[in-house]
Amino acid sequence: MTKKIVSSGALEKMSLAELTDIYNSTRPPKQVKRFSCIPKAVKAVLKRLYAQARSEADAPQSREKKRGVGSSGRRRTPLRLKPGAAIKESREGSKRHALIEMLREGATLEDVCAKMGWYRRLAREHVVLVNKAQGWGIAEDDAGVIRLTRWTDVNGDKVAMPIGRA
Repeated sequence: MTKKIVSSGALEKMSLAELTDIYNSTRPPKQVKRFSCIPKAVKAVLKRLYAQARSEADAPQSREKKRGVGSSGRRRTPLRLKPGAAIKESREGSKRHALIEMLREGATLEDVCAKMGWYRRLAREHVVLVNKAQGWGIAEDDAGVIRLTRWTDVNGDKVAMPIGRA
């Protein structure tokens, strides 16, 4: 469909079949099979064309501007989950075990997605599940690197310390 708005004089010279095709090409909420008369068809087509032109003018030019921070427009808070009282071991060879091994060394969500073949949201959910089901603590730094943590005694106080390479 062209962006040019057609005048009512040009529309009145068209047949009902042409007007029906123009109306249905504007993606109306409900397709029409035919119009009863030309004046009603012209009125409906013009109304639809003006509504479409208005919605295109009001629509944002690009969605890329919104995606810089997040779809909601706010920054995602880093993962910081406290370790549980007891840490359960995972089954050797399972995906959860592979994820825990990655997080011991420190990995970003993108690394997890690439290695496991998961979407970003699913990867984040699995990282949280490592905390809830296995008892590991999770700490994400400002660079987005996620590491496992566990309770450690430091001068008589329990502190969640990262494990693996620092």
